[in-house]
Amino acid sequence: MECAQTRVKPYIGIQWIILSWAVIARAGVPLTGVADSDRSALHLDGEVHRRVFQPNGQQGSPLRPTTFSMTVSGGTWLVRLVGDTNYPGAVTDVACNGTNIYIMVPGAGGTTMAGNSTVPFAESGAVYPGQIKDFSAGVMGPLWWGYCSTYVLGPKSGFVPDFLGLLGPSENGFVSEKVYVKCNNEKLTDYFGPVQAMLYETNPIPDVARLLAEIDPIGTSRSDGLNIVTNYLVVKYYQDISSSAEHLPRPMEKWEVTITRFYFQTNIVGVVPTITDAALIDDFEKPNPGQYVAHHWLTAAERKVTAATPVLATSLPLPNLHTKIKRAIILTIILTPLVLICYSQIRSRRQKQKANNQNP
Repeated sequence: MECAQTRVKPYIGIQWIILSWAVIARAGVPLTGVADSDRSALHLDGEVHRRVFQPNGQQGSPLRPTTFSMTVSGGTWLVRLVGDTNYPGAVTDVACNGTNIYIMVPGAGGTTMAGNSTVPFAESGAVYPGQIKDFSAGVMGPLWWGYCSTYVLGPKSGFVPDFLGLLGPSENGFVSEKVYVKCNNEKLTDYFGPVQAMLYETNPIPDVARLLAEIDPIGTSRSDGLNIVTNYLVVKYYQDISSSAEHLPRPMEKWEVTITRFYFQTNIVGVVPTITDAALIDDFEKPNPGQYVAHHWLTAAERKVTAATPVLATSLPLPNLHTKIKRAIILTIILTPLVLICYSQIRSRRQKQKANNQNP
């Protein structure tokens, strides 16, 4: 999506508070010493530190860490990523409701063209069908692999979609290539988080395959009978030479994920990010993918109607139209008595003035 101009709204923190209350039915208790046995959802707060390496092995300049908040329950999850807030688009919400993956960037606004009209928007987002997409950009790939992929991939060896884009860029986020994941621990119980695993170009047994990436748990914390991975490392390797005993793979990028707080929750519902203003949405849902500006995620019926023509925010049934009507009614209720009082006073003064003129 191309934006002619961008801005960051000052109330993104308020949006996250509202979204969190919409997502969480009941907040949990910190896990330390918790006795609650309900583990249907888990909330995690933490940081991701990314390091980039040159082909000669030299590490690049330190990068600003990304903080995150995550709630996971089976194949349903919600993640808020917070980068450098000095730049537009620093906050990103990524969520999966078990059917689609949604991305929303509050405050990333600008303008887009619809025919000959320039249409402004205040937020940017996208929706992808399914529970997996290309997460090669940013820190969402390592987070998804560590905490959100178990329900989709499972801790087992075999061919999986190339969710890190290791074999090349995907088209519109759709993953067509497959890589081979080799897990070293497939039968763990009472365990949440990544297991040690490697991604290869093909099955390393019996073939000799290039090592593309790997994930390695570093630290765990046990609470309420559950081992939770609180620290792990993801490494992506250069692919210009084959890996062997003489030619070890050279790291290209490293992500270290560290959990600073976690606790149980009863459940997670309503994970679709809320659109609070006019938003430019790239919608890749089939059979009617397209781009639109609207104040809500379009339904299948709405996408079918608007698939053939550019969609303007004013051409859609906008939820905030009711809000504007309510505001107009409230304003009318407030102003009407004031107008009547002013009219009554003016009328009274005119009557007194007329009486004085008749009785000099």
